[in-house]
Amino acid sequence: MSAQSQLRIVNKTSILIGAAFMTLGSALAYFFLATTDIHCNRTTDRCVVSTQRIIGPRNPITLHLSEISRVDVVRSRSRSDSGGYLYQSVLRTGSDDVPLAPYGSSGRQQHDQLAADINQFLADSSRETLTREFTARWSFIMLFFPVAGVLIVFGSRSVVELSVNTDQSVLHLLRRRWWQTSGQEVSIALSQIDRIDVESRGMGQINTERRRSRSRGRNPTYRAVIVRKSGEHVPLFNAETSGQGAFRRADQLREFLQHYLEK
Repeated sequence: MSAQSQLRIVNKTSILIGAAFMTLGSALAYFFLATTDIHCNRTTDRCVVSTQRIIGPRNPITLHLSEISRVDVVRSRSRSDSGGYLYQSVLRTGSDDVPLAPYGSSGRQQHDQLAADINQFLADSSRETLTREFTARWSFIMLFFPVAGVLIVFGSRSVVELSVNTDQSVLHLLRRRWWQTSGQEVSIALSQIDRIDVESRGMGQINTERRRSRSRGRNPTYRAVIVRKSGEHVPLFNAETSGQGAFRRADQLREFLQHYLEK
């Protein structure tokens, strides 16, 4: 029966990044991804404006149609560093102004079209009903963040399991997702391993003794690799990370294999 020695390494960085994307993305989607429905009926003299977010109840506002004078598109200065303007459609009444979206958006065309449709209805007494729906097109971008987070957390191979078959003198490397039992398998004869090192894509081979140095102009990313005697690099994780994570993994793997490679 063959003898086995095992090492398990988890890339917690990818899981944390994915979780952060999911949390931040869900919050952004909640606040910015909303649909406003406008229903007006001249017979009942009512206009109902309701906003529906991804999570939560609708918040309907009922107005007397006869109280609505017009719809204006209000422009305000953006607070972002890039500057520019935000636009928002607003119902003008005799007492209060009612925004037709919970936030302003940079695209004015949609707001102009919404205002024109409602103003046309208000001016045309022969029309009995009006139904409009408004969702800012750019707000769907907010779905990118939670979707990306889910893909990172559940799609990235963030666990590496290494085992040495001492009878066959072979290193088995398994990259898998944390919720899987199988994944990508690589087998390397111990006699083919030259060294354990750290590389940075686009910058060539990195000397592990430079781990505490800082590069100028940009922050490089690294990954731990098994270097075959043929020159081929077999990465521990396919993804690269910044900071000291790759160097720590290389140290773990070097310590794990030290006994076998010295034979």
